[in-house]
Amino acid sequence: MKKLALIFSLVFLPFSAFAESITATASTLNEAENIICAKAEKLGVEYVITGARYKNNVYVIARLIKK
Repeated sequence: MKKLALIFSLVFLPFSAFAESITATASTLNEAENIICAKAEKLGVEYVITGARYKNNVYVIARLIKK
């Protein structure tokens, strides 16, 4: 059981340690995605948009991915 826990932590910890999300709010979806893109470029990572909603403004959530 200890070996299984060790293997699990060695395999999945690097992925979960970097699991970070960023958000952006703008008046259009295009503007919000541009904000997300700029934040990701500044950090040197890629991103995947995981959600977006519109209520007076556009709110976008993205998950960061190491290159």
